[in-house]
Amino acid sequence: MSTHTLWKRFALVFFPLAGLTTLSFISLYQAEFKTLRALTELSEKDSLQLLREEIRDEFDAIQATLLFLSRHQALKDLLAGSESEQRLAQDYVVLLGSRERYDQIRLLDLQGKEWVRVNFNGGQPSIVPPEGLQNKKARGYFQKALQLQPGEIYLSPLNLNTERGIIEQPLKPTIQAITPIFDEQRRKQGILVLNYRGIHLLDKLHAAAQNTKKALWLVRGSGLWLWESGAGQKQGVIYLEKGKQAFAVAYPDLWALIQNNDEGQFYAHKDLFTYTTITPTAKTFPPIAKLHSSIHWKLISQQSFPVLSTMISTSRIQRLILLYGIFLTVFIIVAWRLAYVHQRRERDTQAVRLSELRFRGLFEAVPDGIVMTDSNGQILLVNKQAEKIFGYSREELAGQKIEILLPEQHRKAHVIYRQGYTRDAITRPMGVGLDLYGRRKDGTEFPAEISLSPLNKKEVDFSIISTIRDISERRKTEKKVKELNRKLQQNVTELSTLNGELEAFSYSVSHDLRAPLRSIDGFSQALLEDYEDKLDSEGQDYLQRVRAATQRMGKLIDDLLQLSRISRVEMIPQKVDLSCLAQAIVTTLRAEEPQRQVEFCIEQGLTASGDSHLLQILLDNLLGNAWKFTAHQPQAQITLGMLAKEGKPVFFVQDNGAGFDMRYIDKLFDPFQRLHGASEYPGTGIGLATARRIVHRHGGRIWAEGQINQGATFYFTL
Repeated sequence: MSTHTLWKRFALVFFPLAGLTTLSFISLYQAEFKTLRALTELSEKDSLQLLREEIRDEFDAIQATLLFLSRHQALKDLLAGSESEQRLAQDYVVLLGSRERYDQIRLLDLQGKEWVRVNFNGGQPSIVPPEGLQNKKARGYFQKALQLQPGEIYLSPLNLNTERGIIEQPLKPTIQAITPIFDEQRRKQGILVLNYRGIHLLDKLHAAAQNTKKALWLVRGSGLWLWESGAGQKQGVIYLEKGKQAFAVAYPDLWALIQNNDEGQFYAHKDLFTYTTITPTAKTFPPIAKLHSSIHWKLISQQSFPVLSTMISTSRIQRLILLYGIFLTVFIIVAWRLAYVHQRRERDTQAVRLSELRFRGLFEAVPDGIVMTDSNGQILLVNKQAEKIFGYSREELAGQKIEILLPEQHRKAHVIYRQGYTRDAITRPMGVGLDLYGRRKDGTEFPAEISLSPLNKKEVDFSIISTIRDISERRKTEKKVKELNRKLQQNVTELSTLNGELEAFSYSVSHDLRAPLRSIDGFSQALLEDYEDKLDSEGQDYLQRVRAATQRMGKLIDDLLQLSRISRVEMIPQKVDLSCLAQAIVTTLRAEEPQRQVEFCIEQGLTASGDSHLLQILLDNLLGNAWKFTAHQPQAQITLGMLAKEGKPVFFVQDNGAGFDMRYIDKLFDPFQRLHGASEYPGTGIGLATARRIVHRHGGRIWAEGQINQGATFYFTL
């Protein structure tokens, strides 16, 4: 074909395609413009709705915090007269230090006098001394607060904070959240005021405006300007000082469209305006009786025409490049089709040769033996591993029936199975559930795993690929494992028997020792009472020591009997309130040593599934252990709580007592092991061993962490 003919054909194809492509591009561009404009409008709506929800979340957080503060235990104690203002103020300091959105927490009495006040103070919360407290009786929000009923909240408008009648500098946009405080007899005792830092909310809006390169306006429902932020501004502008221009005056046409609608969108001066209405709602959980709010805002966004045009232009250019790329691709394919046909033919030929080489390489590299047969079972091809497994060369196997590789007793049956597989060939293991064997050239047999795969199932050259693996070594290993498991099971059975006998022996010995011990203690007491005048002081001391030793021995026997019973008692699983059990144990401990000052912190609502009697013994040992080892601590603290570890509950008992050396942690839960002197901390050394046995019977584990003189923490799971 001449060059002239080639170019003529090219022209006949190119010009119609070029005209068609141009018309298609114009149509697509118009559709794209409409689609992008609609997506931009939807994006603006979604963006504004997201900001609205973020603002509502802030209002929810304010209500939740105020509700939490109104129910705070320290506040209840203050109203009941059992706690000081200083304790409540310290709690407020902790809260302000962890939540930057609040500027002040104040407790006012019914005459408007500040009772307690804590300031955020730029991230360093401080308690206002008594001489710095003010009277807020004249403030409007105080008068509204006096009218509130239990559980009701009042949110003030967003205004600049004033101190002693003067606007605070730098400017502090503030919302007061207010609720009345009642005592146990539902008598109003004061007003709780939480100052929300409005700049926290305005900074969020400013960041959103800068990220989206648009202007944002926050306007009161009356049309007065609150705040605005334009694209490129370093910070938003606050319009809360008196004398500032109203939005309704500056943009009367826009305000006419916005003021009577909750939300909407329109174009003005080629710019896209989107607006929505923001009003706080009462939280449903925890429930608020009623929310009184003076907040009714309009949030307005303005996306300028240049930004919209840039977005549309960018998309248009991308579409243009894509369409012209398609055009060029079609042009190349059509114009040079004959050349491509020739080149493709050469590539296909080369690809076939390369594919065959790859197949050969993969075929020979497979670690299993591979044998390919035709539909009649005649061997066509084998790999090196098959030669190694069976001891035949590929020349010897070529043309032979596949049955030559099977034990003689299975060859006739295999012919029938092979014919059945050929009729319905699928990829599957051979002889599922059966022990398969192969036969080597020297006549020896070996266990094997065989997989079958059909190749070219619907073609004339249908063949079957058999993958064969010698599993002799695996069978030997499985036999060894079975023997080891048998011996292990035998050892476990023997060990269980020995443990049972040992527990029975321990119980019997402990039980039989109690009678002679009671006799020794009784006769010693009789000697002291009946022959007191005949015994000198040394003799009386000896008898006292005998009695003390027998009593310690009796306590040790009781602990051993309890440890033995725990292993044998039948468990009755049920839902157990651990917090309730712990409170009962604490009451008993306080009654035994009323002179001690110990602070207990029992987390409420701790429950577990288990035997209630055993779990009571477990907590009795752990809490008693903490009680004992905090005896020398003037400010003793004991905590029962729960934490989550890998999604599972982990209970813990923590104290600030004597602690222990972690080097001896392995001995901590063994019977009769003590890490402290008996004279300093009395005991038998059985308690923690009992605790471990109870935890193990509940299918859990127990461990401890501690430092000398720094206290200890015992963890357990059930």
